[in-house]
Amino acid sequence: MVAAFSGEAIAVRLARTMWRLWTLDRAQRRLLIRMCYIAAMIELRLRTLGYRRTADWLDRRNDGGLHLPQTTIIQMCRLVTDKILGREGKCLRRALLATFYLRRSGYPAEVKIGCREINGRIEGHAWVESAGRILFDDPHVREHYPAQFQSKQRTYFSRDT
Repeated sequence: MVAAFSGEAIAVRLARTMWRLWTLDRAQRRLLIRMCYIAAMIELRLRTLGYRRTADWLDRRNDGGLHLPQTTIIQMCRLVTDKILGREGKCLRRALLATFYLRRSGYPAEVKIGCREINGRIEGHAWVESAGRILFDDPHVREHYPAQFQSKQRTYFSRDT
């Protein structure tokens, strides 16, 4: 009986997701498909080549400029990473994806990585900052992860192009 219920729950979630996709306009659906591709490539490249080479690959990509509001980019990145990659332990993938699309839209964005020690274990977290503002994360994340590293500030796309 539990298996039938869980199958029904999965079917309901899938139906809701399909309905949300259907309500998007054509340009948003295309963007969502491209984001899914980039998210999958980020995952694959991080696992095989590491952070630096993955970040450099994203910086070299020239898929043309976008003109999207920050809120749209953040919502789409959250949707893609949560549905494709899952919610737990994917902060670096989400940060790289969001930074890529924010820069393509002409916003200054950089990946920040912080770490802390809790009960003898090292714990890390990645987030995105744009013009000194933390995007889609806890506003106090800097205090929670005091040892910080950041990506190179690169902006190949401007809001004027």
